[in-house]
Amino acid sequence: MTTAARMTELLRARYQPEAVLVCGSWAEGTQEAESDFDAVVVTRHPAPIHDGRLAEGVALDVSFLSPEVLGDLEWEAEEWPQLYHAVPAWDPEGIGAALIARVRAAIDALPGKTPAEKARAAAWCRKMLGRARRDDPEGNWRRHWLLTESLTVWAELTDHPWFGGKKALARMASEDFSSFSLYEAALRDGGGEALAAWVRRLEELAPARAEQGSEGSEVSSKTP
Repeated sequence: MTTAARMTELLRARYQPEAVLVCGSWAEGTQEAESDFDAVVVTRHPAPIHDGRLAEGVALDVSFLSPEVLGDLEWEAEEWPQLYHAVPAWDPEGIGAALIARVRAAIDALPGKTPAEKARAAAWCRKMLGRARRDDPEGNWRRHWLLTESLTVWAELTDHPWFGGKKALARMASEDFSSFSLYEAALRDGGGEALAAWVRRLEELAPARAEQGSEGSEVSSKTP
């Protein structure tokens, strides 16, 4: 029995689920020795919010849903992006497949960022770059923040849904290698000219700054 099958059986025995949906690297078959077993358990029985136990040497990362959300028109399916690429490991009644389909439909229907929103995101990166050049604890913190947040900015600028950093990096490497090379260099360098070149690339991907409106409107929704 494979590790994934053993973890599925363990979750079935503990939670009596209607479905066990495997997510992340285990769903893709790209898991490594240290990978968590990511899953969503669909059950009508009482369950914790999260199960992060160590089971047979495997770290669990399990969330829970009630099958009743399928009939809830107010359920925000887009808040469960890990289900977009999920694979049912146990789903005898098709409830898990229906949940996955609803999540995919909700995420596919999400509107992309407007030109103004994209321009503001690029402007935020430029502003952060200036502050990150300070050689003090705050500057170092802002530099790391910029390196992390700018990956989500790239996804917004290229109209890609956000499924996490790992998938964003893989998509960038396969579809926008010039951006990937610049981002990789910025990550390796940690700052300096490589980070400035990465920010310039994001500005190239964004609409013209003139579309942002007045100077006072250039305020990102991100925390200053």
